[in-house]
Amino acid sequence: MHYCEKQTRSGKKSYEQYYYHYELEVGKKRVKRSAYIPKDKLDVVEEWDRKKLDVVLILQYLGKVTD
Repeated sequence: MHYCEKQTRSGKKSYEQYYYHYELEVGKKRVKRSAYIPKDKLDVVEEWDRKKLDVVLILQYLGKVTD
């Protein structure tokens, strides 16, 4: 799952940033986190999310370390 968030830099220009929201089971706990999606990787992440690929694979593609 991802969403777009409008950001404003110095009150002058707004731009879009995309985040991937995910849930992982760590030990006996479920943790919820989000990871920034660079614009050049957005299409791939959207496609993989639609295909229901494993969250760990998507996070590795985004450069997030998962244990």
